[in-house]
Amino acid sequence: MDIKIRKQACKHLKTAQFLVFIFFFPAAYAQFPMFPPAPYELYSPTTPDFIVGSCTVDWQDTTGSICWLSERVNNGSWVTVPNTYSPTKTITLSRSVGTYDYQVACIDDYGGVLGPIGTVGVVSSMPTLDSLEVQLGYQFQIQTGDLNSDGKKDIFVKRTSGGNANNGVIDKTILTQNADDDFDVIVSPTSGQLSTAAGWPVASATVAVVNDFNVDGRVDVLLKNLDSTISGVDDQIVFSTGEFFKGAAQAATSIDFEFEKFFRDTYNWILDPNYFAQAITASLPAYNFSLDIGVYFCSYWFGFPTCLNVGHALFQQTVTLAMLGLSGYETIAQAEQGLANALGFSSYDTFECALVCGWIEFYGFYSSTVFTFHDVWTPTTESPGFDDINFSSRARDIADITAGMLAGSETEAGGMDKISDISFDSIGVAVGGICIGGLFNEPKLLDPEDCRGYELFAVFSRTAPETEGVEKRQPNAVYITGHRVGWIGPFHLAIEYSESSVVKTTLSAGPVGGKLVSGINRESDFTGNVTLGITTSNLGLSSAPYFLQMLTKYNNYGNHLNYDLFPQSGTDGYNSNSYIHGLINASSGGSTLDFNQFVGGNKPVPNNKFN
Repeated sequence: MDIKIRKQACKHLKTAQFLVFIFFFPAAYAQFPMFPPAPYELYSPTTPDFIVGSCTVDWQDTTGSICWLSERVNNGSWVTVPNTYSPTKTITLSRSVGTYDYQVACIDDYGGVLGPIGTVGVVSSMPTLDSLEVQLGYQFQIQTGDLNSDGKKDIFVKRTSGGNANNGVIDKTILTQNADDDFDVIVSPTSGQLSTAAGWPVASATVAVVNDFNVDGRVDVLLKNLDSTISGVDDQIVFSTGEFFKGAAQAATSIDFEFEKFFRDTYNWILDPNYFAQAITASLPAYNFSLDIGVYFCSYWFGFPTCLNVGHALFQQTVTLAMLGLSGYETIAQAEQGLANALGFSSYDTFECALVCGWIEFYGFYSSTVFTFHDVWTPTTESPGFDDINFSSRARDIADITAGMLAGSETEAGGMDKISDISFDSIGVAVGGICIGGLFNEPKLLDPEDCRGYELFAVFSRTAPETEGVEKRQPNAVYITGHRVGWIGPFHLAIEYSESSVVKTTLSAGPVGGKLVSGINRESDFTGNVTLGITTSNLGLSSAPYFLQMLTKYNNYGNHLNYDLFPQSGTDGYNSNSYIHGLINASSGGSTLDFNQFVGGNKPVPNNKFN
C-alpha cells in the first residue's frame, strides 16, 4: 500500500473513532472538551480612541497559555509587538500618525486563537470642542439628490460654519431614503459619495434647526419642513456622533406620529403627575378576527371527475388595535408584524404558514386544487385597559417606572436602565443622563456618562408641544419656565429671555447654606425647563427694556433671605418660586401664571429686597 494512501486511511480511521467517541460517550466528552474555555476567553485590548504621540495598551491573557500582542498599521499586515509575551499585559507605545489595530494572540497544547481587535488613531493634534452656547451658532446647509438611483431623494447635510470639522459634531453626512420613507445614515461615506452629494441643489425650503437634542454636549440638526423638499416624508433629527474625527451623523430619527405622541405625553406628565389617569378607558376599540380557508379540489374516480368544496376555520380571536401595533401610522409590514406578535407568532410569514401550509400539503395530491381565504373583522370592545391609540404607552411606562423608583419597588439602577432603553427605542440614540437627587433636592446635572437622568426631560421639553395657550419659546419674549424637583416634586420656577435663537439668559434662585441665593444661567434652568407662562411689563415696556429692568432688580438682591422649602405666612423663609414672583412684582410686571398653584408662589419676596 502506498504510504500516502495508508496515511489517508489512518486519518479517516482516527476521524471515525473520534466521532464514535463524541457521540457514544458524552460523559467523557463533557470531562474532556475538545475546546477548553481557557485560553479562549480573550478580550479586546484597551486603547484610547485617539492619541497624540504615545498611548498605553492594556490586555488580558490566560494563565497557562503563551500570549502576545499583535499590531496592524493602516490595515496592513499583522506583526508581533516586541516585549509583549506573557506575562506582560501592559505596554506604552509611541507611534506616528496613522490607524493602529491591536489584537491578543494565544497558543497552548490545543492550538491557537485570536482575540477581539482594539483600534487607536494617532493624530498630530486633538480638535477642540466649543461650548454648547457656541455650537448653537453653527450653520448647516441641506441638499437633496438621488445617490443610489433608486428614484428616492436622499439628503446631504453639511456644516458651513463654526467649530473644528473633527470635533464630533456633524460636518458632512449623507442620509439615504429607504422603502419606508425613513432615512439611514451612511456611517463612512466615500470621497466619491461626498463629492456627488456636494453637487446636489440646496433645499432652501427646509430649515436646519440646531440644538443638543440628546444632551450629549454636541449639537444635532433638526431638518424642519423636510416634506416641502421631499414629498411624503417626516421631519428628521440628525444626531452627531459625539466622537472626534467622525463627521458623519450617528443616526437619523423620524419625527412621526408615535414620536410626537411620546414626547407630548411625557411633557404633559412632567406638568401633571396624574396625567395618565385619563388614559384608562373602560372600552378599548377591538376586533374579533376570524380567518377561514375554502378549498375547491377535483379528483378522478374510475375515469370520472369528482369535485368538492370544503371549508375550514383556521383562526378566531379578539385583538385590540394596540395588540396589532396600529396605534399610529404604520407601514403594512409593521401592521403584519403586529398581527403576528398579537397572535403569538415570530413573523407574519410564520403565522400564514402555520395556518395554511398544512392544508395546502394535505390537498396537494389532488389533480386540481383552488384555495380561497376569507378574513372577517367584527368591531367589538375590550375592557378595561390603557388607551394607547390616543396616548403613548412608552411615556406611561416611564411614569410607572419613576413612581416605582420613588416608592422603593424599583431600584434606581434598574429604573434608570429601563428608562434609558425606552428613550433609546423612542429616539434612536442614547440620551444624556437623568440623576435623581431625591424628592425635594435640587437636581444636579452631571456628566452623561456618570448618570443617566434629568437631562432626558430636556429632550422632552424642547421637542414637545408647549403648554396650552403658550406658544413655543421665541426670541424677544420673557418667559416663566420651570422643572419639577426630584421628578414629581414641586415646580422650581425661573425667568428666561433671549435676544436671538442662539443666546438665552435665565434668572432664578435656590438654597445655598440655608439662604435663598439668586443665580444666572443655573444648569438645571438652562437645559431642562418647560414653558409655564409669560411675563410682561405693566408699564408698557417692550421685552428688552423690561428684562433689563429685571436684571437691575436681580443685581440689587442681596442673597440674605432665609430659605424655606415650604414657605409659611408669618415666617422669614422664602423659596425659588417666592423669588420669581417677587422679582416680577419688583420689576412692575404681570404674568399669565397663577403663582398660587406653585409652592411658595403665594409668598413673594417683598419689593424692598430688590432695591
